[in-house]
Amino acid sequence: MRLTVSVLACAVACGLVAGCGASGTGYSSNLSTLSTGSSLAAQSVPSQSKFTTIECTVTELLPADTTGLPHQRFEVQETSPDAGMNLEVDNDVTYGEEVPGIQVGDDLTIRGVEYHDPGKNGIHWTHHANVAGDAGYIETADGTIYQ
Repeated sequence: MRLTVSVLACAVACGLVAGCGASGTGYSSNLSTLSTGSSLAAQSVPSQSKFTTIECTVTELLPADTTGLPHQRFEVQETSPDAGMNLEVDNDVTYGEEVPGIQVGDDLTIRGVEYHDPGKNGIHWTHHANVAGDAGYIETADGTIYQ
């Protein structure tokens, strides 16, 4: 029984790491495609060409998403490269760091993967995947980086 629970817990955790909790993005895991001895997280990280870096200003703080993996959520308006675009930031706080004390009006630099679903534009993968620096981050105006 203990082994079954452990294997199930591992499979669930690995599946959630791969998808990063956002829908409509095409980054869901498929456990049947894994090769023996390989890292699920390494296979599931979007390619570096999918990542973008934006400059933005926080426009609204949203309630945390506590379904599945918890995510810190807030709205931003890009100042660069797509000035005026509004995005919801879905910052995974299980595999990444929460940005403490964030306020409306804060200027940020965010590296992550944008998604565009009907009625919702957002950015996720704002955290590292396997080691610091290998995926996304959120940088505050004072230069502090959260990943």
